[in-house]
Parts: sequence; structure tokens; C-alpha cells
Amino acid sequence: MSLSIRPLRRDDVEGCLRVIASLPRFFAVSDAAAASAEPLDLEPEKVGAHRPKVGAVRSASRVTASHPVRPSRGRHGIPDEDDEPAPGGRSIAQAARDLGTQGGLVALGPGGDVIAFLTWKRHGDKAAEITWMAVHAALRHRGVGTTLLTRLERLLAAQGFQNISAITSASSHTYEPTRRFWRGQGYAPVLQLEDLWETDVALVLTKSLTP
Repeated sequence: MSLSIRPLRRDDVEGCLRVIASLPRFFAVSDAAAASAEPLDLEPEKVGAHRPKVGAVRSASRVTASHPVRPSRGRHGIPDEDDEPAPGGRSIAQAARDLGTQGGLVALGPGGDVIAFLTWKRHGDKAAEITWMAVHAALRHRGVGTTLLTRLERLLAAQGFQNISAITSASSHTYEPTRRFWRGQGYAPVLQLEDLWETDVALVLTKSLTP
């Protein structure tokens, strides 16, 4: 599948939250939020056939969300209480904040809609962590997540990063495809953290980057 990928911009936040809202099984968004997710009218062979919109940019599937999220009530899954904790210690509101402040990449559909995204943050000079990653439910299992991840890894390696990591649920049955995805991309489980989240054990996976 041909994709159009570009750096995440602040005006992509709504589109990314719609991607999250399409995945209630993984992100546990409310029924209302899931219903608000706009269906994509996509022809796979045409994905990426358009030219992305020109504008100011910032420097950054199967679902590969780093953290489970508790059901929420607001638009696109944003809870009324922004800091309401999620099972993984985070909320959809936190995703919105991270999307507005962290580096990332988005994949665009034929009409310019966001169909997938990932975000990342720096740890020291040489390490990076993927913080959020999701592909619209209508386009999972088509290589979109792999394409996004590969692009990010190459960009970070070219900037001198030596290691990249992700954190996901260590034991949730729902997140078994997520763990399988990371392992398939060369990420090795290195550590389980029992105290990071209140209701789940976190699994840290890492991968070495080569220029």
C-alpha cells in the first residue's frame, strides 16, 4: 500500500483522536466516542495518491497503543475530568496533550484524513520512546503501522539516536497482538514494571537503531 507520511502538526490532533475513537476495544473509549468516529471511504490502492497539505510542520495496524485507556465520556473520548486516570495511568486527554506537544508522524488517506499516527519523546541524547501509536480500524493489518514505525526509526537513526523503546501491557489478552507486533518489528522485551501503572503490569521493549 502506498502511503503519504509527514511530520505530526498541531492541527492533526482531531484527526488522531478520531483514529483512537475507531478502536474502542484497544483504547476503551466510550460508546458515544466510538460512534463519533467518522468512517473512512478509502480505496486501498489509492491511499497516499494525493499530495499532503502544505503547512508549518514539527520535528517524529494493527493497533500498537503504548498504554490501555479507561472508558471516557467527552468528544473523541476526552473525559470530562481531564486528569481522570486510565488503567495504564493515562487518559485520552493525555493523548490529546501529547499529540500537541510531542514529535510524531501521521499517515494520510486520499482526502487528507489522518489514518494512522505515532508520537515519541526523547530520553537523554541517544534514546527515544514511542508514546502513542494507532492505525484506523478500517486499515489495520495492511502494513500501515510497520511503514510508520520504519520511517520513524530511520529518521531517529539519522539524527544519532541509538535506541528506541515502547511500553505496553505485559499480560492483557487484548494487547497480545500489540506485543506480537513489537516483537515482529525487532523489539525485545527487557523489563516488566509492576509499579508504573495502578491496574496493569507494564512491559518495556527496546530496539537498537543503526544509521
